[in-house]
Amino acid sequence: NLQRDLIYKDRRKVLFGESVSDNIKKMVQTVASDVVARFTTEKYVEDWDFEGLRARVEYIYNIPDFTVEKEEMNGLTQQDLIEKLTDRVMKIYEDKEAEFGIETFNNIERDVLLSVVDEHWMDHIDAMDQLREGIGLRAMGNQDPVVQYRNEGFDMFETMTAEIRNETVMN
Repeated sequence: NLQRDLIYKDRRKVLFGESVSDNIKKMVQTVASDVVARFTTEKYVEDWDFEGLRARVEYIYNIPDFTVEKEEMNGLTQQDLIEKLTDRVMKIYEDKEAEFGIETFNNIERDVLLSVVDEHWMDHIDAMDQLREGIGLRAMGNQDPVVQYRNEGFDMFETMTAEIRNETVMN
């Protein structure tokens, strides 16, 4: 019920024409943080997976030339890399906004977000139904099915919201 309330609250904002630009900008920053964190898990900058990062940035943001030069690596932090990526994406975002005009771009943002949320929400509802059907088996394994349902449902919701962020930013 809490998940439904959150999704429907966000959908109502979109349907009533509220601007979602700030939400999408936050999504851009969150996705950038997630991407950088994924490829910079090693302690030393020299061990970070810059090729994997470049490939993922190209896939998500369609930026084929995002690189870090050797001279930039000295003293580089994850936050520096997040800011570099976010600045680059926000520049592209602002260029697209200028190209289409603010009103048209806001409409595009709302359409994209609504489409992505609806698709993932319907998939999530189906997945929750399947979870509910299979959760009874947990009781036979000496696990509290209610607790297991709540925990797995929360994890599934978190995964869904991450997918919504990623797909919205990609689009």
